[in-house]
Amino acid sequence: MLDVCNWTLKQHATSALGSGGMKGAPKRGNTWNNYQVAYQYPNNINVSIHSTQFGPVFGDVCCRFIGTEGIAEAHYSGGVFINGTKAWDSGIAKTESEVSPEKRAAGVFLSSLHDADANKEKAFITSIESGNHLNHIKPGVESTLTAILGRNAARTGKKTGWDEIIQANERIDPRLNLGQFDKT
Repeated sequence: MLDVCNWTLKQHATSALGSGGMKGAPKRGNTWNNYQVAYQYPNNINVSIHSTQFGPVFGDVCCRFIGTEGIAEAHYSGGVFINGTKAWDSGIAKTESEVSPEKRAAGVFLSSLHDADANKEKAFITSIESGNHLNHIKPGVESTLTAILGRNAARTGKKTGWDEIIQANERIDPRLNLGQFDKT
């Protein structure tokens, strides 16, 4: 969702403050199970992220944008819509109960991403054929650094700035034993 926030706001966060922990996580390793991060973007725009890595059920993945004229929501499962002075609805069902067998047979889905992979493949091939190549490296790097910014802010419990992440030259060694996958 951080990439959606950066894309929507056309910029990355300038700082973050967070918390989290391992409550409810499997009893192996030191990966945190949950994060709660408040990001500060330019122009005094605030974004909060709440994430659970492990859990007994899938909740939802959603971006909710709250503005002076309404609220926009973009769900991985449950549609995209705007409630407010300029209401709009993507037509994607918001709940499972809205999708009858007849609607499902007619192509109604409970996910705004049901055709995402096919659309990405088409756009990629078109970019090659047209010579108008897609280059998503910069936004991909900024999304990753935004996540690292939030993780570091949560782990330290201190407000952390974008420049601190850029200047840190941090290296992460996950200590993976890739030899376990060697089939020779």
